[in-house]
Amino acid sequence: PRIDFAELGCLEFFKPDTARFPNLGLAFECLRRGGNAGGILNAANEIAVAAFLDGQIGFTDIPRINTETLARPTLDQYRQTDAEAREIARSLLPAQARSRNCKAQSLNS
Repeated sequence: PRIDFAELGCLEFFKPDTARFPNLGLAFECLRRGGNAGGILNAANEIAVAAFLDGQIGFTDIPRINTETLARPTLDQYRQTDAEAREIARSLLPAQARSRNCKAQSLNS
C-alpha cells in the first residue's frame, strides 16, 4: 500500500552516519567533486557488489574497493572526459560556429 504521510504524523531526520555507511560518504564526495566521479563510483560499485554476490569478497570490502578506485583516476579517464566535454560544448554551438571551430582545430593539430 502507498504511504499516507498525513497519517504518519511527525517525521524525524538525522544527519547521515557516513562512518557506518561509508558508501554514502563516497556518494557525497562524488557530488562535491563533480565531473565523472559519480560514474567512476558507480562502475566500481557494480564490480564490487557483483564480486560480493559471487562470494569473492566480503561486504565490508565494497567501500574499500570503491574508495581505492576513486583515488586512482587514470590519464585515459582525464583524456576521455576532456574529449567528451569538448564534443558536448561543440554540439551546443550554432552550426556555423561549429564548422569554424572544427576548421580551427584541424589547423592546430
